[in-house]
Amino acid sequence: MNILLGSYEFLIMKNTKKALNISRLFIYYNGQKIDNPNAYKLEDIGTYLSSAVIGLKRFGCCKEEMFPHTSANLNKRPPEHCFIEAAKYKIKEALVVAVDLNEMRGCLAEGYPFAFGLETFQSFLRAGKNGGRVEMPNLYYEKQNQQHGWHAMLAVGYSDLSRCFIVRNSWGKSWGDNGYCYIPYEYMCNKDLCQDLHTIQLVDNDSARRTTTDVVNPYDWNIDKNKPYYIPPNYPYQDFDFTFFWKLNDTFNYFANLWSKGKTLPLVWGSLPTDDVIRPDRTPVLPKNEVQMSFILWIDSKNNANAQIEQRFTAGGDVKVDFCETYSKGEAHISRLRERIRSSSTFQVICRGYYRDENKNPLNLLQFLNNNGLSHIPVSVFTQDKSGLMNHLQRQGPAIGIYDWQQRLFITSSSEELITNINDKNKNKRYR
Repeated sequence: MNILLGSYEFLIMKNTKKALNISRLFIYYNGQKIDNPNAYKLEDIGTYLSSAVIGLKRFGCCKEEMFPHTSANLNKRPPEHCFIEAAKYKIKEALVVAVDLNEMRGCLAEGYPFAFGLETFQSFLRAGKNGGRVEMPNLYYEKQNQQHGWHAMLAVGYSDLSRCFIVRNSWGKSWGDNGYCYIPYEYMCNKDLCQDLHTIQLVDNDSARRTTTDVVNPYDWNIDKNKPYYIPPNYPYQDFDFTFFWKLNDTFNYFANLWSKGKTLPLVWGSLPTDDVIRPDRTPVLPKNEVQMSFILWIDSKNNANAQIEQRFTAGGDVKVDFCETYSKGEAHISRLRERIRSSSTFQVICRGYYRDENKNPLNLLQFLNNNGLSHIPVSVFTQDKSGLMNHLQRQGPAIGIYDWQQRLFITSSSEELITNINDKNKNKRYR
């Protein structure tokens, strides 16, 4: 219940200018009763997030001091005066969030954290010691984490550059990055691994509403740092959970770098430095080496031959290559980064001459880029049949309205030519 409690307390503070310490056992009891309405005696076996949300809509929640978190109150019905007080803080609007990247980011962009349940594995535990970086689990080899199989957490922000959600855990500030972690989009957007997403968007307590306090937020990396918030005048900054206002679409690459005294260091999995250099200081100025990075999307499998070429691209440390095995995954990758790369001169695409299973070729890619305002993106085609492909494109191009394919496509069967072409374009980069 800690996670749902955080979202609930945050919304009360935001809407009513009150910092309330809410009773988690009150929420827990009502969730259990909704799960087991006919149970004579409740057992401490947990409850669903959806049931807890229903309980908050139906009953609200009282203060912690009225029904404190003690062993004596566990599984016990709260006194009647708790329900009377709780009715002042019922949820008026709670929504189910779909396991969909755009909907999840959209919810956060509107300023609402969402609670969710995630199936965790042994690799998840490593995030506690590596600054909160959660690895994508290997579903074929990892055993389910027996201690924390399905685990509830709270998403409070996201980073398109790192392709991860910024998540509040409930295991204390000594875990991860001051109690937070970074979970890959791929992990949280898997409907088999992430379920039961809910967001609270309105607490029904109109009588308690007050005007805003004009407070300039002291955290420079904070989202909308000059916007006034519902913050009580006597609420000390050092205790305020400011990470609820995390800078959305954060530009720090959590899965590639670490901060150390205002500078970035490469993140090397398995050999992480001590905790004092793991946590980013979130300075709003983008580090110099981040500005100079180049990015390549390679729409093909990462086989041995391609991996060797990738090593040639990344040898200088300023190039990052992402592989997408299929054409459709490549389109999805570009769609996620569309706004970021629209004005970029450091993003390139490498594709095959033909995707047999999907019946797609480089002309389809050019058409997709045109439709998304990305016609400036350089495309290199790496194929074993250069002459055959060019003959095919010569015939098909005019039929689908692509007349400039010869100027826009660099087609080669030589790995050396491919490397030279990509590196030449990287030398001419201006900004990311």
